[in-house]
This record gives sequence, C-alpha cells and structure tokens, in this order.
Amino acid sequence: MTSTSPTKSGRNRVPAAIAALALLTAAYAYVIVGFVHSGGARRETFAPVGGAGADGGLTLQATMLTVDPVMNSYKMRLNFTPTGSWAGPEHNELAKPLSVLVDDVGGAKKQQYTAGQVIPTSDATLDAVGETDTYPVDRHSFTLDLHVRDQNGAPVPVRTDWVSSSDDWALTPAVSPDAAPGDVILDVNARRSSSVLIMAFGLMTVLGLLVVVNVAMVVRAIRLRKVEFTTLAALAATLFAIPGIRNGMPNTPPVGTLADFLVFFWALMIIGLCLVAAALSWLRNSVREPKTG
Repeated sequence: MTSTSPTKSGRNRVPAAIAALALLTAAYAYVIVGFVHSGGARRETFAPVGGAGADGGLTLQATMLTVDPVMNSYKMRLNFTPTGSWAGPEHNELAKPLSVLVDDVGGAKKQQYTAGQVIPTSDATLDAVGETDTYPVDRHSFTLDLHVRDQNGAPVPVRTDWVSSSDDWALTPAVSPDAAPGDVILDVNARRSSSVLIMAFGLMTVLGLLVVVNVAMVVRAIRLRKVEFTTLAALAATLFAIPGIRNGMPNTPPVGTLADFLVFFWALMIIGLCLVAAALSWLRNSVREPKTG
C-alpha cells in the first residue's frame, strides 16, 4: 500500500508561500498608506505674531503654486483680506492705508495701498536653498518674508492661512523666531513626498533585481556554451531600457544624482559588460561549430 502523506519538501513550501504572501500584503499596504499620507493638500493657520490686534488687521492666504528644485525657485500666491476696523464697507476694501513689503527673488518689493483700495492678489517667487544631487532624498528650504505697516510705520497684525496641494512634495512651514509683530516670516522645509520616494526606490529595486537575473542568465549560458542571438538581443534591450527606467522616476532631475551612482550607473556598466561577454562567447561558439554540407 502506497503512502499518501505529503513529502517533506511539499510541507516546507506551504509556510514559505504563506510568508511570501504576508510580505507582499504588508508591502502593498505600506505603499497605499504612503500614497494616502504623501504630500497632497495641506492647510495650516498661523496666528499673528505678538497676538491679534483689538481692531483687527489682515488675513493672508499664502498658496503654494510651483516647486522647481532644479532652479531653486518656488512660487507662491498672496491674497490679503482686511478684517475688523481695517475692512471697508465693500468686500476686501481697505478702510485705512498701509504698506506691504515682500522679499522676492528679485529683491524686496514695497507696495503702498490707500483707503478704499483692494489689495490685489500677487505672486511671489522665492529663492530656495538645496541641491538635487541627493535625489530622491534631497531636502530644500525657503522663506516667505513679508512685513505689513500702517501709514505711521506701526505693525499691522497678520493672520496667515498656509495652503499647499502638491502631491510631489511634502512642505512643512514654521514661524521664524526672527518674526516680529506685523511680520509674516515662514521657514518652509521641502522634501519629496512619500509617493515619490516609493516610486523612485521601487523602480531602483526592480532594476537591481533585473540586473541580478541578467547576470545569472549570462553566467549560466556561457558555462553551458548555449549563448544564442536571443540572449544578446535581451541584454541589448535591457541596456537601452535603463535610461528609460531612470527617466521614468517622478520629477527626475538632470543626470548626476545619488540615484544614478547608487543604481543606474552600475546597472549600465554591468549589463554592458554582460553583453560584451555574451557576444564574445557567442562568437567563439560559432567558430567551434563544425560546418555541415
């Protein structure tokens, strides 16, 4: 009578499959949670420095528009709304004159506004500090710096509503310790969002595994003297696909980043050497084959 009990190797495959499935499920959940909690929309309110004035002041909505880390240039939209005794009878109309000084990339810009005038919406381009050479873990910082004064030079309280909606960046604003009453000085730290990091490191991991598989394939084919033209074609296709994978990462800066030297440069070198070794083996094998006819 033959035994129907599972073999030892069969029993060992079940826990391994369960562990692999659990690992895949955990990785999937991590990616989804990382995407949900990535950059995205962010709103934060900062009270006026020194406290709100008894007769009101201004409310500033500072909206993040664009982030250009290559040029170190960040653009914001500034929208002022008077409140309390500073608000005129009409919507958004000033009841008293004041001045607004904004520190822009082109230098400080001072605008004077009279009673009965609406402060127009304006854009400010801010200079940033940071380099993209450590992409995708690069960090940048910039500062929103503006000052509001009345016609006598006294500070006007400003409440700030910060708004950003970039899915590619996680922006963290904080009030600068140098801010005085009537000032809005926000120090903003910028890093790549979780979704960008997941995509970038995911593509680098896939490329690394692809290189390992190609090396193993070439080594085995050379040892067995079974290098064929299809092997060379597959290696050539992988070689030309690497720049496409590199440029497929989100918000990829020019060549010369940390990701290039960690993965992509070595992937190009290794696949190129594998292609040369496989081609030489294919040529040697073709010479050794006896001619028929």
